[in-house]
Amino acid sequence: IQDDLGILGINSGSGAGRQSGFVSDDDSCDEGRVDAIIGAVVTLFKDDWWPRVVSQASMADGCNLSTERKQLVQVLSSTLAGEVQIIDGMDTLTAAINIARLVTLAKTPAAAFLRDALRRDAAGCMDLEAKL
Repeated sequence: IQDDLGILGINSGSGAGRQSGFVSDDDSCDEGRVDAIIGAVVTLFKDDWWPRVVSQASMADGCNLSTERKQLVQVLSSTLAGEVQIIDGMDTLTAAINIARLVTLAKTPAAAFLRDALRRDAAGCMDLEAKL
């Protein structure tokens, strides 16, 4: 999760002394607050990422969405990996599910390309169903 959430500016490991990019356990931060912070960062990622997907998909030259697809897989894999222990809140899980829901319900060719990255049989992609 450390490498994957690096794109979001978060460091997270397991055990005592685990840190996020904003607060650390050494600062007497409980797991619920860490969950809330990671959830907020994932939501901000979605809020910035989706308009970029829509904008690039609408370009007349058929812009390539490979980078956005890779980011989608990285964010969902990281947040659903189970390395962030959720005690008091479900902010991280909710934020990840909201991204998956957005991609799943969108009726555009770009969303279809992104959905392919979430299927078990897609090479170099993740199995979203297994993660959930």
